[in-house]
Amino acid sequence: MESYGNSPLRYGISLLSPKSGASLGDVGEGWSHTVYTLTPGIPGDSGSAFLDSQGRALGDLSTLALAPTPLSNQVSDLNHELSYARAHSNLKDLRLVAGTEAFQGGGVL
Repeated sequence: MESYGNSPLRYGISLLSPKSGASLGDVGEGWSHTVYTLTPGIPGDSGSAFLDSQGRALGDLSTLALAPTPLSNQVSDLNHELSYARAHSNLKDLRLVAGTEAFQGGGVL
């Protein structure tokens, strides 16, 4: 699992940015994933992309958890979010599409 956010509060120090992490499982009937990274998300990282081990979009950082796993990240599930938006809006054709350029990782090691 990879994260690609970098809050300005990290002052551009890439060693302080969340990078590779491990999933600790799903919560809320799959609406969220508990993910542990070496450094947790901080204010300004919210909404940062998380990719699964195959490089597919998994979701976005929503909160920092204090319990049951201190300093773990709660990552909203992108598939649930898109399904909800389609069901509760006029965006019936909303979907994730492939980009036009290969993602280079934004400086993430």
